[in-house]
Amino acid sequence: MVAEMLVRDLDKSKQNALLRSRGYDVNSPTGINVDIECSKIFVGGHNGMVGSAVMCALHKTGANNLLTADRAQLDLTNQAAVHSYMDSKQPEIVIIAAARVGGINANNTYPAEFIYQNLMMELNLIHGAYQSGCKRLLFLGTS
Repeated sequence: MVAEMLVRDLDKSKQNALLRSRGYDVNSPTGINVDIECSKIFVGGHNGMVGSAVMCALHKTGANNLLTADRAQLDLTNQAAVHSYMDSKQPEIVIIAAARVGGINANNTYPAEFIYQNLMMELNLIHGAYQSGCKRLLFLGTS
């Protein structure tokens, strides 16, 4: 019993060391301390209905280092482009509000295209954020 507790504590110690090496605060309740005013924040889908509301809320909280890219600048379905963007910008926070939308008729007519494009955007942003060392990710999605 005591040996199991020591192994657990040792494992926890190794976990904490790894988390600290990646910039996490192991003493914080969330594990991450983020300063909204100073952090680089990428908002995917910033021109859409939800993304534009997120941008307004961030501006109101004093965030002044917001990163955005519209469709002409960054194709979120292109993995290489997203990873390159994330590597170059190094956002600390990524908010995913991007999605292909089209209404009930378009969703019923082209369901496979919609789910494919939305999954590609989401997966590329999530993986790109992880690989670039993002500290916090917020994914806003609907069904």
